[in-house]
Amino acid sequence: MNNRKTSHSGIFAIFVIGGLIGTALMLLFAPRSGKRTRKKLQRTSTRLRRQTIANAYLSTKRVSNFIHACLQKLTSTL
Repeated sequence: MNNRKTSHSGIFAIFVIGGLIGTALMLLFAPRSGKRTRKKLQRTSTRLRRQTIANAYLSTKRVSNFIHACLQKLTSTL
């Protein structure tokens, strides 16, 4: 029974050590600093938000025009 505890704790230790090594490598090989990365993310999110608003406006306009055209056809046939 004692062997199993040692085995499980050994596996857990391997995962912890692997996580620490992975974290260290990630920090060493990061393409830019955290400040620059946050700035880039902020610019990207602002750009995407603007594009989403513009696309939502255009979609609403197209649907509105389509409904208007359908209503005109419907009223002209009656």
